Amino acid sequence: MEEKDSEGFDIEKEKMAIRMDSIKNPMLAPVGKHIVSIAAFAPYELFTDGGNTNSHYTEIKEEVAQKIIGVTEKVIPGLSRHIMVRDASTPLTYERMTLNTHGATMGWYLSAKELSTIRSQKTPIANLYQAGHWTFPGGGIPMVIISGINAAKLVLKSMKKFI
Repeated sequence: MEEKDSEGFDIEKEKMAIRMDSIKNPMLAPVGKHIVSIAAFAPYELFTDGGNTNSHYTEIKEEVAQKIIGVTEKVIPGLSRHIMVRDASTPLTYERMTLNTHGATMGWYLSAKELSTIRSQKTPIANLYQAGHWTFPGGGIPMVIISGINAAKLVLKSMKKFI
């Protein structure tokens, strides 16, 4: 991801990714419902002013979120009418929650080759398992949650061998 300048930035012209992790893992949402996660990158500077949180942060965040939903409705018509719970995160949110510089969401850049060789959760050391964005199934907060669940299942499975 190259650095983005906030001047002239238009979220509606940015690439976005839509994920519905609850299709593959139904326990992530109530029965008959789904989680739709929409990822789009916005410059850190859009939400800051001279190193401090922009005084219009809440309004900017809401405007960007509404535009992202509007763009997504080109692919999922009527999405906004079906939203029951909505949350939006900005680079400042990620910075506050993860302490990652400027709210980096996935760590360092991974090439396509590196993504195809992502680490297994199992290690050569007996009963040592890995979880996180550097292991299966990959980066981003939803995938890290699934990584943790998978690692816990591996631990429980290995514990049954000793009981």
